[in-house]
Amino acid sequence: AGFSFGAGRTEPSNTPAAKAPFPGVPAYLAGYKRWPKNNRRAIPPRASDPHDSSKQIYVSKPLKRGQKRYAPGTIIVKEGSEPGTKFVKLIAIMRKVRGFNRQHNGWQMIEWSRGSVGQRFTEVARGQVCYSCHVGARSRDYVWFKPQR
Repeated sequence: AGFSFGAGRTEPSNTPAAKAPFPGVPAYLAGYKRWPKNNRRAIPPRASDPHDSSKQIYVSKPLKRGQKRYAPGTIIVKEGSEPGTKFVKLIAIMRKVRGFNRQHNGWQMIEWSRGSVGQRFTEVARGQVCYSCHVGARSRDYVWFKPQR
C-alpha cells in the first residue's frame, strides 16, 4: 500500500492506517510531534535561510552515543512556522531509506509549503536542490543540526 504525492510518484507507507498530519504531506509523518524534539527553543529564521521560518526539528530515531550515521528508517522533520505564531507553513524532511541514493547515504529529502491555514501543502523542492545545500554537512551524515543526546 502506498500513497501518491504528485507527478505520479508513489511512496510506500509502513503504516497504511496512519493519517497524514496535514493535507498534502505523506502519511509516514503521522505522529511526528510525539518524536524526540532536537531543539529546546524554536530556531529563528536567518538572513540566508532556505527554510524561511521559525523551526522545530523532530527525529524519529535519534543518534545513540557513539553513532555517526542515522539508521535506515530514520525520518527528520523540520517544521517551519511564521515567527510568533503556531501556523505551520513548511515541512521539510530527510528520510533515510535503505538502498536509496547511495551517494547521499540513503537520504531522501523533500520540502512542502503552504500559504494559509487549511490550504493543502505542495511540494516545492526535492533531491538535488536539497542535496546541493546538505552536501556541506556530508561529514555529519548530511545533517546540519547538532544532535541532542
